[in-house]
Amino acid sequence: MLFAIGLMLVAAFIVGGIVDYMSLSNQRQQLQGVADRAAIAAAQELVVFKGSDGRVTSVAESFVDANYTTRVHVTKAKVVDDGKAVQVTISAEPQTYFPGPIAQGVKEIKVDATAEVHGGGYVCMIGLDQAA
Repeated sequence: MLFAIGLMLVAAFIVGGIVDYMSLSNQRQQLQGVADRAAIAAAQELVVFKGSDGRVTSVAESFVDANYTTRVHVTKAKVVDDGKAVQVTISAEPQTYFPGPIAQGVKEIKVDATAEVHGGGYVCMIGLDQAA
């Protein structure tokens, strides 16, 4: 009887660890997708205007806030590669379900994405009317 209870506790511990590992993996994948798209959105700002860290951070933060509402997060962005690329970093609180070693070992989920702009110079005017 005692052996069966112990075996059930070990099995619950293992299953809890697997569930937390899969949950953290899914959260990281979702956050990476948002970071990739936020980097592209912020890099597009470099095409329209010579971007500063504050400007691309604002674009990236707005994009992430609109597309990642699952957990509390912090978004940072900076212009890199001599003004030709934007690097976005997102840190978020993890969500775990079981108080095992996997849950205790992860304090945050952090992902990075970099988008680079290729091509011509800056756009000085954008017209939406074909006759303009």
